[in-house]
Amino acid sequence: WIGKCNKEHKQCVVERAIAKLKAITLIDVRNQRLIHYKPGLQYVALSYVWGRGVVIPKRKPGRPSDLPDNISRTVIHAMFVADKIGIPFLWADAVCINQHDAKEKKQQFPLMDYIYEQAFATIVSLGDNATVGLPGVDNGPSRYPQVAAEFGSLKLLSRCPKLESEIQNSKWSTRGWTYQEGLFSRRCIFFSQHQVYFHCNGMLCTE
Repeated sequence: WIGKCNKEHKQCVVERAIAKLKAITLIDVRNQRLIHYKPGLQYVALSYVWGRGVVIPKRKPGRPSDLPDNISRTVIHAMFVADKIGIPFLWADAVCINQHDAKEKKQQFPLMDYIYEQAFATIVSLGDNATVGLPGVDNGPSRYPQVAAEFGSLKLLSRCPKLESEIQNSKWSTRGWTYQEGLFSRRCIFFSQHQVYFHCNGMLCTE
């Protein structure tokens, strides 16, 4: 899907770097550390619902490159997915913005539209909270089976829900933050408990 999009959809390709993004931090998923963004560097963004009671990651004093403790399962799974699609850098708000630094948050929040608009793709979790993880990835929640029935030589297979329905029934669609994230993203890879959906400015694909 991504290869087809890259080849055929000019409107989905990031053509110029935004200087303002030099202030953001990314997760280097292969080396398990934090790095500063450099113009032209491709990264994947994560869009998800934190949920109540989630533990906020805390940076390690004096060790700015170390990943913080208590990273949620959804972020860990997004790191795995980013690596698998060949983009080893991820932006996830809970980790890439120091949530215990009011000054940094004030500086970073106005950049959200640029962050998602400039991302190579956005991983969207339609789960209820950050502790759930991405269905079908590693130790994430199980996916709903696609029901099949056989009648002699006939085999009937149930259809998975449409992406529109999955979004409407998710908590992700009820948040202003995530609405903005989806709006600005060029490509979205949606993870639901039924299947994975790919939606860009030129097409919609499903498993």
